[in-house]
Amino acid sequence: MCRRRVSSSILILLSLVAVASCSRGDGYEMLAEAYSLEQDEKSEIALERFAEAASVFPDPYLKSELAAAYVRRRRFDDAVALLEEVLDEEPTFVDGSRHLAAAYAGMHDVPAAIQVLENLSAAAPGLPRVEGDLIHLYMTEDLLDLAAERLLGVTQQHPEERWAHLQLGHLYFQLRAFDQALDSYRALLELNPNDAYAYAALGNTHYEMREIDASIATYQKAIDLNPRDHRSMNNLAWVFAMESIRVQDGVRLSRRSLRLRPGSPTYLDTLAELHFKQGDATRALGLIERALKVADEENASLVEHLKRQQARFLAAGQGRV
Repeated sequence: MCRRRVSSSILILLSLVAVASCSRGDGYEMLAEAYSLEQDEKSEIALERFAEAASVFPDPYLKSELAAAYVRRRRFDDAVALLEEVLDEEPTFVDGSRHLAAAYAGMHDVPAAIQVLENLSAAAPGLPRVEGDLIHLYMTEDLLDLAAERLLGVTQQHPEERWAHLQLGHLYFQLRAFDQALDSYRALLELNPNDAYAYAALGNTHYEMREIDASIATYQKAIDLNPRDHRSMNNLAWVFAMESIRVQDGVRLSRRSLRLRPGSPTYLDTLAELHFKQGDATRALGLIERALKVADEENASLVEHLKRQQARFLAAGQGRV
């Protein structure tokens, strides 16, 4: 009799485990299907699958993925309600906290987003993804000292995290601490000697420091590593224009950048400046007028710059130099 009861209990337990395992498998299959539908831009059907997955097997991960889907659709209230439920069950669930911070940020409540991530960081310190999210929010709010402190911590605790060196370099650049910016970008190159983006950032920094030869060399290295780096092409062409050197090389680079990004008002401005330096104010004026037509009026500083260029070219003799 006792043996039969034990056997029955075991069978019941095994049945429950099998049902749970089946439900879990179904839930995660539905999740994969939801992502596939989302990639196919079938947004509403995908959302139904996310919801079904979380209903079939309501573990924190599947519920947080449904909440993330709400965030992507800007249904922030739904996301917050679901994620608060998830975090009540599992307060240190990393993905749940990150999605909740994203929802608050989408609602323009950045202080609340920061508080969520600071609480998570205190409970589970040193997680690079969480630190990265926090740093981004600090910089959004111009809390640059806090961002720098976090970034330094990440580079010291996780020196292999390339993004941290890059972000720290950008932060130092923004603060005009150019020597420290150079150090950060060089640390990134020690991790990846062929990082074209790091060379491009070095080019920007050297140019701001008026180290023209170094700026030219690092921009060129960035282009050699990434022949589609239209930003570095444009920046190097601008250096040639501003320094009145290798102007024809600058024209070739500028045209390459425009082939990769046709109609860019910034790139049209660079080509206009180069033609002006060659003595062709008529062509320069035509390019600036094209740039003004396509420039975003909300970018006031760019529009003002282009208008100054237009007036300058006109003043050169109505298109004659």
